[in-house]
Amino acid sequence: MTYFKKHTYQSRFRKNVSALMKNVSLLLLSLFTLFFLIDTLWSGFVTNFLTLTPLLIISLIVHFVGIVLTPKTQRL
Repeated sequence: MTYFKKHTYQSRFRKNVSALMKNVSLLLLSLFTLFFLIDTLWSGFVTNFLTLTPLLIISLIVHFVGIVLTPKTQRL
């Protein structure tokens, strides 16, 4: 009985952390897009892309970690 409770809590925790990380990654990607569009209006494309690339890389890493933490039964 204890195993099933522990397993349920771990699965629920992983599901919550996965959903949180996916939401954070979507927020970071939307911030990247917003900053990219605003800065492109003010400066050139190349300098803007180089300054915002770390934000894009971090958001993609967070997104893929969120996918890995998703329980296998919930993956699409």
